[in-house]
Amino acid sequence: MAITNFAPFFILLCLCLFGFGNTDFDLPPDEVDALGEVLSKMGIVPTPSFSRPSYCDNPNEGVYAVTIWCNCGDNNKTCHVSDIMLDAGGTGGYIDPSIGRLKYLENLYVANNQLSGGLPDAIGNLTRLQSMYIGSNQLSGSIPYTIGNLQSLELLYLHRNLFTGQIPSSIGNISFLRRLVLHGNMLSGSIPSTLGSLSNLLTMKLEQNQLSGSIPSELGNLYSLEQLRLQENQLTGKLPEELGNLANLAQLDASSNYLTGVVPPSYKRLTSIILFALAGNNLNGPIPNFITNWTNLTTLFLSGNGFEGKLFPEIFNMSNLRELWVSDLNNSGFTFPNRSHANMTNIYSLVLRNCSINGQIPEYIGNWSSLKYLDLSFNNLTGEIPESLKALNLSIMDLSYNNFASSNDFLIGKKSSGKKLNRNEILNMSNTSCGGKSKYNSLFINCGGGQLEVEGNEYENDTSKSNFFVSEKRNWAYTCCSGQFWLPSGNSSFPISNSTTSLYETTRCCPVALTYYAFCLHKGDYIVELHFIDNDTNVWKRIFDVYIQDVRVLSNLDIKREAGGPYQVLVKRFSITVNDSLLKIQLYWAGKGSLYNPVGRNGPILAALSVTPRKNRKKLSSWQIAVITLGSILTPLIVLAFIWKLVWLRNKELNEKVIRFAGREITLRQIINATQNFSPKVQIGEGHLGKIYKAQLPDLTLAVKKISPELKEKQQNLLQREIFNLTSMRHENLVQLLGGYSGKNLSLLIYEYMENGSLSQALFEPKSSAIDWKTRYGICLGIAKGLKYLHEEKQSNIIHGNVKASKILLDKDFTAKLSGFGLATVYEDDPIFMSLKARGSLAYMAPERVTQRSITVQADVYSFGIVMLEIVSGRSVEYERYKEHYEFLVDRACVLHANGRILDLVDEELRSTEYDRYETMTILELAMKCINPVPTLRPTISEIVAALQNRSTST
Repeated sequence: MAITNFAPFFILLCLCLFGFGNTDFDLPPDEVDALGEVLSKMGIVPTPSFSRPSYCDNPNEGVYAVTIWCNCGDNNKTCHVSDIMLDAGGTGGYIDPSIGRLKYLENLYVANNQLSGGLPDAIGNLTRLQSMYIGSNQLSGSIPYTIGNLQSLELLYLHRNLFTGQIPSSIGNISFLRRLVLHGNMLSGSIPSTLGSLSNLLTMKLEQNQLSGSIPSELGNLYSLEQLRLQENQLTGKLPEELGNLANLAQLDASSNYLTGVVPPSYKRLTSIILFALAGNNLNGPIPNFITNWTNLTTLFLSGNGFEGKLFPEIFNMSNLRELWVSDLNNSGFTFPNRSHANMTNIYSLVLRNCSINGQIPEYIGNWSSLKYLDLSFNNLTGEIPESLKALNLSIMDLSYNNFASSNDFLIGKKSSGKKLNRNEILNMSNTSCGGKSKYNSLFINCGGGQLEVEGNEYENDTSKSNFFVSEKRNWAYTCCSGQFWLPSGNSSFPISNSTTSLYETTRCCPVALTYYAFCLHKGDYIVELHFIDNDTNVWKRIFDVYIQDVRVLSNLDIKREAGGPYQVLVKRFSITVNDSLLKIQLYWAGKGSLYNPVGRNGPILAALSVTPRKNRKKLSSWQIAVITLGSILTPLIVLAFIWKLVWLRNKELNEKVIRFAGREITLRQIINATQNFSPKVQIGEGHLGKIYKAQLPDLTLAVKKISPELKEKQQNLLQREIFNLTSMRHENLVQLLGGYSGKNLSLLIYEYMENGSLSQALFEPKSSAIDWKTRYGICLGIAKGLKYLHEEKQSNIIHGNVKASKILLDKDFTAKLSGFGLATVYEDDPIFMSLKARGSLAYMAPERVTQRSITVQADVYSFGIVMLEIVSGRSVEYERYKEHYEFLVDRACVLHANGRILDLVDEELRSTEYDRYETMTILELAMKCINPVPTLRPTISEIVAALQNRSTST
């Protein structure tokens, strides 16, 4: 705050003392004040540069963090700030609304400076602004509508920030605009049709956002446009015919969207085109042959569509073509043209994957000296592989999945994308492994991870990083096809750590095709289960197909979209038949989804697979049918009698069984009736052990947890432990277990009822009432006291293991009480404690739980730190992670704390009230200490309680 107040005064003082070099010009005091305010909020501390006599009209470029230019040409001898350039690599800060007072500003360059916060509406006051470079920061919120007031603006660069919301239609009013660069944000909604009014526009870069709807036909009015980038969005509909009017267009990229229809015939007029990319859409029809008239074309990306017909031979005569990508072309009978019709001497990357190409690879390809990437995989190529290919200095060559007479040794060397085997080779390997006999009727693989037992099944180790691997037992193998991608490690098959639990800790990813082979299986019917998880929180799309026994069983699988976000599990089951002891499972990237970013890492991904036998129904004989018929008559009578007996016994037990607590007695029948026989209408929650219901008695309200009947015997023992642990615990900040019942077919836990639900509901649900600061502070203190009781006041330390907002309940007075610790295990020497690693939400999880280090009560302290940040900010850390937002609450807090602006995190609902800033600072400082990655550097829970009580007492 001192810097903020000092900067404008310091600038004004220096300008008054030293003037402006040899001139008598003055900078108006209002601009001095505004400039100081803007720079200080951007994190610029006053330096000797502010006292330079020539400060405003002759800055020393490259020496100081900021360079200022001034226009001193006014007749009244007044200077005005015209240019602000902030050197890249700043430590943070934000753009203050005071910038709107620099009304003579013409150029603003503050890119690459970790600026956060929003772009203020006051930016619309800079009507003389000609260029705005604010790219590669961390700005969030909406792009202000007032930006349309910048009538002099020619260059607008807002790329690679965190902007959300729609593109303002007012941008269409900036008639002089030549460059519009908005890529790499989280903008949504449709592309405004008003952008078609920007008659001077040369560049429009809107890629890598979440834009939807169709491409406006009005963009066909941008006759000066040279570059149109729309890739990596969610655009639908057809390609507008009007884009064919853009005679100056050199680059058109609409890859990785959901566009349909054909390439319009009007596009033949795009004779200036250099780059034409429509990969990863749902386009159909033939590839238009007018492409061969685009003599300037260097890049043609059409892979991952549904194009039909043959490749036209004339395309191989396009001498300027550098990159040609076509895949999954539905045609038959295409062969490479003869030498006289092939003149692609400048070709650098040639991808013709799965294009039904017949015949042999021509020798002349070996004469294309510029060729570095060659992918002709998944075709019907035959004959010998030309020796001339050896002469090429290739980085990647993938000729896999063809029908060559033989394979040259160099295909599996460093220049290939990995060893690929055809089915005959795999069968030979299977026969060698099996000795001519089938051996197995099941297979379990933990893809990318180590050996693991799950539900009694032993999942085999799969941690190899090679492109081809055979298991130690030689009962399975995998191959990886990397296609045109080449990763820095030299291997394209790689396991990925997901920081989750069990089968989903790791996955195996491959750029183009990941194929698993199961050997030595008995002949018969099987169930194949494929386990998927995608831990990528970016907006890039991972879309691929799944084949089993060479039959496509899944088309355009998008894990995040189908599972509901990153870190979500998706399991697919298939019934298959094995006849020759060999099972083939292939995940194949057909070119849809994200094409560019990150290169090679948006390919197929798999967490685990299992193959188990399926029980077949056999045809019944006549005597079996007769027995079944007789049984079908007698069985209902027997069952009815048995059910009557069970109901009678059960009613007797329910009416007689009494649960005692707090000096009163209640029968099981009364409790069941109070829950309306466990009706969904009165369900108020769901935990790890079962569902929770509200039980309304005449003079008492209870919360009843009905334990899931599917629990195994071991889990029933855990239930007994929960009843024992909780009934012995008495603390005002723990949810009290009043009693319990565990029978053969019914198990219940009875808790005190919490009138105000969970902290998560109170903070984050739209319909919840605002919580004042006094209540929030009391909640923090209450949680801390509850954890102190668990950690330090019991005979053995108890780790809660799942501290988060949804596990903190509020009674009628908003007293906070910890719940969900029933299975928290005694810390010392208890093997069941290992189960805690699988619990909890990732967003609240301490780093040591992810890295499998020794876990102590300090893991709860870390989670409590996250909860305190949520209480102060009113923002959910879980919501932001699972909704794929970029700006996580913890990241935001760390940036603000590092810049001394941690109070900017305070909930907007509190800012309009009289909240205690000192108490707020106490909680925020404690929270930042709690989320220290090193457990031993976090405060103990007793230290936290003492700090909160001292502040509460002092106020």
